[in-house]
Amino acid sequence: LSDVDRSRIAVTGASGGGTQTMILAALDSRPCAIFPAVMVSTAMQGGCTCENASLLRIGTGNVEFAALFAPKPQGLSTANDWTKDMSRDGFPQLQSLYRLLGKPENIRLCDHTEFGHNYNAVSRAAMYELFNDALQLNADTHERPFTRQTPEQLSVWDDQHRKPVGGDDFERQLLEFLAADSQSQLLPLLAREKFDLTRWKELLRPAYRTIFGRTVETESVRWQSQKNESIDGLSLEQGTFENSRRVEHAPAVVVKPTQKWNGRYVICVSVKGKSILRDEQGKLSSDVKLLTNAGFGVVGLDLFWQGERLPQGAEPDRVRLVENGREAAGYTFGYNDSTFVRRVHDVLNVIAALSADPNAKIDVFAVDGLGQVAVAARVLAGPMVSGAVIDTKGFRFAAIMDLRDVNFLPGGAKYGDLHSMLAMTSPAPLWLRAEPGESMQIQHFYSAEKASEQLHLAKEGDDPINWLLDVSHRDR
Repeated sequence: LSDVDRSRIAVTGASGGGTQTMILAALDSRPCAIFPAVMVSTAMQGGCTCENASLLRIGTGNVEFAALFAPKPQGLSTANDWTKDMSRDGFPQLQSLYRLLGKPENIRLCDHTEFGHNYNAVSRAAMYELFNDALQLNADTHERPFTRQTPEQLSVWDDQHRKPVGGDDFERQLLEFLAADSQSQLLPLLAREKFDLTRWKELLRPAYRTIFGRTVETESVRWQSQKNESIDGLSLEQGTFENSRRVEHAPAVVVKPTQKWNGRYVICVSVKGKSILRDEQGKLSSDVKLLTNAGFGVVGLDLFWQGERLPQGAEPDRVRLVENGREAAGYTFGYNDSTFVRRVHDVLNVIAALSADPNAKIDVFAVDGLGQVAVAARVLAGPMVSGAVIDTKGFRFAAIMDLRDVNFLPGGAKYGDLHSMLAMTSPAPLWLRAEPGESMQIQHFYSAEKASEQLHLAKEGDDPINWLLDVSHRDR
């Protein structure tokens, strides 16, 4: 607007308005001062659906959001609510940051826990003082007496200016519009006549890192062996893959030839967990024997919410949500990784531990219903994984309609669903069993990278074990 001084913009709001204030200020460089009232704390982070979104606060929180505005002028207020401990838990850390940045005077706290949740005259006076200084207004900040106006006087809606529609139907229409707007920007990048593989991968790599929260963390992951036995020239180790930084562990079995190991590991990602390595009689399965006879090491593991890690009485296909009367994804997945993400992290931890041997090569194998987990791990691990054997079983993230589904993934459908994840494996070797229409985009990517010979689209009767053996021979 022509009458606005762009160098002097301040933002304030209380409660949910405080949430909007701090997040806007964290993202937008234009505000020069903010006052998020009765919201910033280390306790409750936001009670309304409009304050919560999947992925928003995983590993972080409102104090860190407020910290992103430093060292510009910022004021906070407390009340007898979730902000009541801010003066000793949260605000001192913000003060330390502002001191570190050389502006200790730019962070202030209006601490009045004798009042309930509010934006009262005391808090407003603190906001006026901050903005008066930051905007150089030289104004009298004392409030003048006023008469409270009625809702009718305050409202901008009348016969000429109708109130916008709301409710569930409008929300569905809005979400459909946002999804369509996103796709209208993404799909042209895949057009054959304008296809830019480099640009597409540059776009998707950071998107997947955001959705899954990490890639491979080699420094903090170790294999902890708990039991080791030798059977018919094979070493069978039971133990856990442990990520000390994340306090994560995955029970696993590693089967490896005691002699003539070919330098390759196959990570089996299965709906059966680590028991996939054994047949109904408890002996090593025929597939494991084929691989170990050819010199492969084979790893089976219990992913999160599976095998040893499934709580007693829990349903294997349905997971826990944070208790809340509203079935909104943000209340659980705004603060916690989904089960699907945690399973991908488990596979990444195995990759990290196995790659401690710089000469080892790693393949992932998933053909009985968890191909989507293996694909995601393969994409995030990049060249640390040599090849992949995947049966998609027709899986689509967009087809999931239940927040409690073990495969629910916030953002999973946004960037081309499982198709794009599969395509991102190019140009590495990939054995893929997919429905007829699934493979076109994958072929498109492999062709663009002149790696079509690395993609094997499986037909009925094709054996993935033989393909792995062939790949290992070609790599020697």
